[in-house]
Amino acid sequence: MGFYDPDTVGMVSPREMVKAFTTFRGVREENLSLPSSAIITFSLRMLNDLVRVADGNGFESWYGRNTRLFQAKVGDYPIVLTMAPHGAPSAVILLEELIAFGVERAVFVGYCGSIQDRVRLGEIVLPIDTVREEGTSYHYVPVEAPCRPDGMLLNSLDQSLHRVGLPTNKGAVWTTDALYRETKDKVGRYRANGVLGVDMETAALYAVGAVRKVPVVCLLLVSDLFSCGVWTPGFFDSVLVEREYVLAGALVEWIREVCGSS
Repeated sequence: MGFYDPDTVGMVSPREMVKAFTTFRGVREENLSLPSSAIITFSLRMLNDLVRVADGNGFESWYGRNTRLFQAKVGDYPIVLTMAPHGAPSAVILLEELIAFGVERAVFVGYCGSIQDRVRLGEIVLPIDTVREEGTSYHYVPVEAPCRPDGMLLNSLDQSLHRVGLPTNKGAVWTTDALYRETKDKVGRYRANGVLGVDMETAALYAVGAVRKVPVVCLLLVSDLFSCGVWTPGFFDSVLVEREYVLAGALVEWIREVCGSS
């Protein structure tokens, strides 16, 4: 049975869902409105870096639904900073709710396991295509549809990162729901096909962006490695931690550029 339905309106509305968790606390609907640009990460450590760099403050009206939602000003431009849950279904729920209240462009700062030896710990991967092995994207776009980033947003981000000395690796990533089913054979097969890494959200987030007509780009930091048949975690390695902090500043400056040119 196919999951895809071309009707883009679900019976459960993201706007009504947020209101259900906030207005009973006395929050007025107009106080839930969000700025048009959002930086969303999957790490509390990275979120803290972004909040420090951008001098963010808690978005109190959202506390009934999201206690890790912050607002900040980059120059004259307000932005949203928040943290997404891991996994495509939960990340997509967050994105839908942000879009429902005003977000018009989103950059996700995620993590991936590198399956190419040349892409090392702490390096940046910009997914320009995806292997769809999760389930959520199939509810948004047909099985044959590609899930790709907004090209203009990706090019802008790529150029901005290179200007500040942060090189990127551009290529396909494999998005899967099954963290503990990333087998040796599958890793080898995707490596041979040139796929750069594996994550759990990118394909689905790109699908939502396409359907909602909101530019979305994902930036992935390499947090673990698949090499010579061995998995090596690096989640707390100083190389990754330092790269996160540098990247936080670079992303805030990029958002300044994007907002200023809008």
